[in-house]
Amino acid sequence: MLLPVAIDTVRNDEEFLVLFSERILYFIFIKPMDFQSIVVYLEQTPNIITAIKESLRDKNWYMLQAAAHKLISSFSIIGIHKKYEDMTQKIQEYASAEKHLDELPELVLQVEAVCTEACKEFKVEFNDIKKCKM
Repeated sequence: MLLPVAIDTVRNDEEFLVLFSERILYFIFIKPMDFQSIVVYLEQTPNIITAIKESLRDKNWYMLQAAAHKLISSFSIIGIHKKYEDMTQKIQEYASAEKHLDELPELVLQVEAVCTEACKEFKVEFNDIKKCKM
């Protein structure tokens, strides 16, 4: 776990966050947009995951592919591993084509798990960062 040690302004549009973890000092530049991306991810992702699960349950393939599409773009912004982006792409493609439907439940479970974990981690880190800014 990274522990925020200090925040200082480096330039007008960036902040400098010093994180300490296992005797290693990390210096990370955080742009205001990065905070906004995290906030948007935390607000939207649980609802998108719920929509994906409900669409799968209801066999509403159009809504499933639409919800999966919404999720895909956030992976590269947030930094989730490409394999989960690929899995979500498969969900979108399979639902759209109504093929390989038997593979969808496992794909959805894996994507849900990584998104849920990412939300937990982002909430902790985001709250730590907010505390340091005060």
